[in-house]
Amino acid sequence: MARKHRFSIVVMLGAAVVAGFLAVSRSAQLGAASKPAPTAQVSAKARSLDRLEAQLRRQLAALPTAAPKAQRIAKRSPSPGVLYVRSAASAASASHSDDEQSAEGHDGALGKPGGDD
Repeated sequence: MARKHRFSIVVMLGAAVVAGFLAVSRSAQLGAASKPAPTAQVSAKARSLDRLEAQLRRQLAALPTAAPKAQRIAKRSPSPGVLYVRSAASAASASHSDDEQSAEGHDGALGKPGGDD
C-alpha cells in the first residue's frame, strides 16, 4: 500500500473519531440538561385536571336524558323530471323514407321515371 493511501486512511479514521467524540459529549450534555419536573408542580396540575373532569361530569349529568323528537316536515312533491317522448311518425317515416330513397336512387340512375308510389 502506498504511503499517501495510508495517510489518507489515517486522516479519515481520525475525523471519524473526533466526530464520534463530539456526538457523545453533546448527548451527555442533553441528558444532563433534562431535569424531571418537580412533584409539586405535577400534583398541582393533576388536581387542576381532576377538578375540570368533575365539572364536565356534572354538566353531562345535568343534560336531559332523551333529546326531543324532531317535527316531521311535509314532503315536497318530486320536481318534474325531463321526459323524452319520440313521436310515432318520426320512427315510421325514417324507416319508410330510407326504402324510398334507395328505390329513387336506382330508378334515377337507370333513367326510369321515378315517383312516389
